[in-house]
Amino acid sequence: MAPSDDSPGVAFLWMNDVPVQIRTYSACHVDVTIGTPNSPEEWRLTGIYGYARIADRSGAFRRLAQMQAFREAMTDCALLDMGALGSPFTWADHLTKERLDRSLWNVELRALFLKSSTTHLHPSTSDHNPLLVEVCTTPSPHRRRRRLFRFDQVWAAHPECETVITRSWESEVLGDPINQTTKKIKQTSVALSAWQKPTFMFRQAEMQAVRNKLNDLLAAPFYPAQNEEKKVLNDKLQELLTAEETMWIHRSKALWLKVGDRTGPAPRSSRL
Repeated sequence: MAPSDDSPGVAFLWMNDVPVQIRTYSACHVDVTIGTPNSPEEWRLTGIYGYARIADRSGAFRRLAQMQAFREAMTDCALLDMGALGSPFTWADHLTKERLDRSLWNVELRALFLKSSTTHLHPSTSDHNPLLVEVCTTPSPHRRRRRLFRFDQVWAAHPECETVITRSWESEVLGDPINQTTKKIKQTSVALSAWQKPTFMFRQAEMQAVRNKLNDLLAAPFYPAQNEEKKVLNDKLQELLTAEETMWIHRSKALWLKVGDRTGPAPRSSRL
């Protein structure tokens, strides 16, 4: 749904290998079916987003009438609130904290996906916390797997990258030619991993720290300075997000200029 003056718009995204049929949609909802049509595994998802314009949701009588109609719809469809992990609240203003956003399931869907869960994610610049709804039949694995090394081409645009590779590759190792090559590849990957963490990942760590503080504020009782702290943290998060976006714009342009693209124009700098 396209953005307007009152709302940035609503989007519904899915992977190519997931069968999705769009039933209806509007500026405030998306209604789809997911799974092979007419199969026992097919299920329905309806996402509802409240009116973005205050004029459309103002008035005590209108709010009460809408909530009563929503409760009746929940009863008619036998929908149950499945609860959530994380913060107890999903929305806050300068006076109130509430759990407004919910994941509602019927008994049949819950029986089909027994290991599903809903999590309240960390706050962002919005006044609502995002919800992560994991739909699965088996528990999500929590064990940490060993991460394989993968070279990110964005690193090549950094002026220090070539020096790191050259210094690691030219260091002396023992063994026959095959073993020497294997050892050089390994020590170069270790050097690149150690180099890229402070070079490229410091901003993500700082953003995560800010989100954690916002989440703590949302869960904590009100105190006089809380709203000011929230504003400062939101401003800091927006500053970090803007810096991150700017970095990727510059790096994508640098890679295009270095590698070239013979099939299309240079990347635009207005938005990623």
